[in-house]
Amino acid sequence: MSDLLVYQLEFSEKGDLESAFELLIDEKGVTSCAVEIEARTARFLAPETAGRALVERIYGIGGLRWCSRHPVSPTSGQPKPNPPPKDS
Repeated sequence: MSDLLVYQLEFSEKGDLESAFELLIDEKGVTSCAVEIEARTARFLAPETAGRALVERIYGIGGLRWCSRHPVSPTSGQPKPNPPPKDS
């Protein structure tokens, strides 16, 4: 899961969000998607290449107001990976 990024998109209008949602649910690279209609926001998980291409398509349609992306990190309930051993 470390190669996935979380993308958060905000839209000017609900109709723009609805158009983007149609693309999100059809994209095979998207592993998870959540939409907040009143906030006109969509969040999705995708590998960087697929996510970037999808955001560019959505931007081309219009209405994308803001976009951010960041790597997936472990939640508080998941163990963090052990650090590499120190050389003595």
